[in-house]
Amino acid sequence: MIIHINVFKGPEAAPYIRPLSEMRVKAFAEFPYLYEGNVEDDFAYAHLYASDPQGMIVVAFEGDQIVGVRSGCPVPAHTIVMDESRCQMLEDHGIQAKAYYYCGEIIVDPAFQRKGIATQLMTRFIEEVKEMGFPGMIAITSIKPDDHPLRPHDYFDSGLFLKKFGFEKSPITFTAEWPTRQGDGTVKTQENELAFWVRKLD
Repeated sequence: MIIHINVFKGPEAAPYIRPLSEMRVKAFAEFPYLYEGNVEDDFAYAHLYASDPQGMIVVAFEGDQIVGVRSGCPVPAHTIVMDESRCQMLEDHGIQAKAYYYCGEIIVDPAFQRKGIATQLMTRFIEEVKEMGFPGMIAITSIKPDDHPLRPHDYFDSGLFLKKFGFEKSPITFTAEWPTRQGDGTVKTQENELAFWVRKLD
């Protein structure tokens, strides 16, 4: 298996927005996000990564097949997640959020997981952010209780992956609303708790 990692920025990332949305909807339906969405609605979110010249999607290919993605953009460009109030939360704690780079999702096709592809995507992503001169990065993870009824017994906390790359979990949390699958299989639009993770680069 030969994996090629390519970086697409700004308008060059546009052809990969729909594949990103398709992978997002599939991956985020699982624990811990339990997001019950659709590609068309998600597209409005994902297109932000191609709307800024410094937005990017790092893509892992095996041949012509997309097997993994890592997305990001400058914090001010991601107006859906990093709105004024959330930036202010971070700035109140001494983090100059608007100067940082927002780390979106990192997703690897289940058939290609545990082969080091996520590490390759993250390594290249960080290299690109450093080259663009950003002083730091901000990532977000979902918070769910350990005893959540839909928590898989082999669940791997993405926070452990972020720690591997030098991110530190912030004490700042916030909530966001989305259609969420419940323990009984029903879907309810509800507030979900999320945590900020920060890595300084300077």
